[in-house]
Amino acid sequence: MLKAVDDQARLTDGLVDALTDPREPGKIRHSLRNMLRQRIFGICCGYGDTNDTARLNTDPMHKLLLDRDPIDGDDLARQPTLSRFENRRRPVELYRMGTALVETVITAHAKVGAVSMIKHLIPSLRQTFPKAIRVRLDGGFSCPEVLGYLDGAEVQYLVGMKKNSVLEKAAEDGLALARHSFDKTSPTYTVLVTSFTQRKAGQ
Repeated sequence: MLKAVDDQARLTDGLVDALTDPREPGKIRHSLRNMLRQRIFGICCGYGDTNDTARLNTDPMHKLLLDRDPIDGDDLARQPTLSRFENRRRPVELYRMGTALVETVITAHAKVGAVSMIKHLIPSLRQTFPKAIRVRLDGGFSCPEVLGYLDGAEVQYLVGMKKNSVLEKAAEDGLALARHSFDKTSPTYTVLVTSFTQRKAGQ
């Protein structure tokens, strides 16, 4: 799903266009695009530290994400190579990458409705993964149409919610308790979980 979303949104393609490569073409083994995708996909899978590359650069699934044969394909970039790739970036490149990210998000929301995208992805995923499917979406996708579809799609889902007066009111007691606990336990922290029931209009 991760690669499919990137292929559709062309996020990494837009980001890599913002970068310059000062290396000699004849000595390049790992392209900027492949290194960028390797880092982004790794972070999305929970591997934020480049040291994780020591065991992930030969991982079959991570190879597959970069269009390589999972068994016989070339190994991915190692930690020193990725560290040089990250540390070489200039402020102007970071600015261009930020601009490209914003443009990609705007374009994706404008061209592809969230519900249409989810309706396309979930049936495709269910053919390969017939068991439980878990969907996570940020607050930009939180709307009645998306939530309504997910309610009837027989999937587990977690959707971020935009701040509003109803949520702020429902969270008042929990936030007060969290602040009190933090004041007593700082510099450690406490995780509090709470819930409330959503009522549809007219109920």
